[in-house]
Amino acid sequence: MFKIFTWLADWVTYSLLHLSAESRLGDAVHFFIEDVTKIFALLILTVFAIGFFRSLLTPERVRKADEMGVEIKLEKITNMAAILGYGVMSTPGVVLDEVVVHAGGMPSPDMVAQWLVKGNR
Repeated sequence: MFKIFTWLADWVTYSLLHLSAESRLGDAVHFFIEDVTKIFALLILTVFAIGFFRSLLTPERVRKADEMGVEIKLEKITNMAAILGYGVMSTPGVVLDEVVVHAGGMPSPDMVAQWLVKGNR
């Protein structure tokens, strides 16, 4: 499953750096490169997976406002310049009447209800 990481560690350690496979240094460098690349790849995958699921679930929670009888216009913005224009540094973000009310993480249904009640006053 992780053969690409072993191949990369082999290439860097033995071909690029010309270390011996029998030496302690070669073995240590190989181990370090193989494990660091695995950890790095898994962390990146985890961060992107969490961001992906958050971006899917946040609009669904806001859409439930229709059940409350509140008229809303829901718009998904994917243009990074527009997102940064609102000052949102961590997605997903929720903007209500041109004001950022939430950024980063998933808002709870209670939070969404509070925003909509305050917005209708």
